[in-house]
Amino acid sequence: MGVLPSIKIMKIEPKVYTKRIEKKLIENIFHAQKSIRIAVAWFTSQVLKDCLIEKKRKDPSVSIEIVVDNNSTNEKYFLNSKPQFDEVEIKIKDKTTNRFLHHKFMVIDDEISITGSYNYSKKARYNLENIVITKSQYISSYFIRVFNFLTEPHCIDQNIKLLFRYPKFAQSIVSTYYEFSYKEYFKFRDKLILGDCFTHENGMFDEIKYYPGFIFNPKVKFAKKIQSYEFELPIEKGVIKAWIKGRNMDFILESFREFRDQYHLINNELEEEEKNTDHYFKRTMEKVYNSEELERLIQNGIDIIIEDDLWLNNFEPFINKEIVQNIFESIEINKKEENWW
Repeated sequence: MGVLPSIKIMKIEPKVYTKRIEKKLIENIFHAQKSIRIAVAWFTSQVLKDCLIEKKRKDPSVSIEIVVDNNSTNEKYFLNSKPQFDEVEIKIKDKTTNRFLHHKFMVIDDEISITGSYNYSKKARYNLENIVITKSQYISSYFIRVFNFLTEPHCIDQNIKLLFRYPKFAQSIVSTYYEFSYKEYFKFRDKLILGDCFTHENGMFDEIKYYPGFIFNPKVKFAKKIQSYEFELPIEKGVIKAWIKGRNMDFILESFREFRDQYHLINNELEEEEKNTDHYFKRTMEKVYNSEELERLIQNGIDIIIEDDLWLNNFEPFINKEIVQNIFESIEINKKEENWW
């Protein structure tokens, strides 16, 4: 078919491509030694399909697995090649979630990951698109876990297993961040942690305390009887940040009250305090953790309100309704403990 170039690829460093993207995909497919996993929203490029088929014919030992979104475009322009895929034993995996599969990634030999905006379609050649190619087993392992979750029924990711191992942590973080449906809320509400956020006097100046729970969840609107006497629900991290910043600035101003000769230092003190507060609340753990790293964070009592990306990056991609139900069914209710943190 003539679609596989005889080009030697050097060691791959993280690099962004915005032109001739299809050519880069073909080059990397050609040099695969063990495996290729692809998850993509739309796969209609006949050139890329032919490339994979030819690669499999030349290197039958290379495992090739593909999952695409269930939509009419793929039904017509991707699955039309299924007989050719079957002939060379390229596996078309069924998607196990009802959510729209908008991923666009390829993992080669468990160490090269290719991701970006580019769908594997003819139309994408003419769009403004990008891919990033990275040689990293750490990053590739994450995409492999996502692929497994998308394609293996009843898959329990290593991070999700921690939620079963630490039920109190699970009860707290799921109550705080999971997007409950109306039906799910009423089904699990007896096992939700409500959480709390309040101010109080500590002798010198007011203090704020907060405990993760459902009052931070955007779905709190389901629970009309839940009330907050100080803050509008749902409470956001920014509310706590603003309160602490205001309190600290008031404290600085008060400390200068009897020192008029130092008033010229006030602005510097206020700017430094604002910078410190912004830095503290920007401590989002944006990286993806493996289960060992994540377990240490849980054991050390990580603040999931400040580190709100912990849920988004490490749990949300691997959770579904069935898993949430199993988590709550495994939790025993302790009526005496509304909050645990």
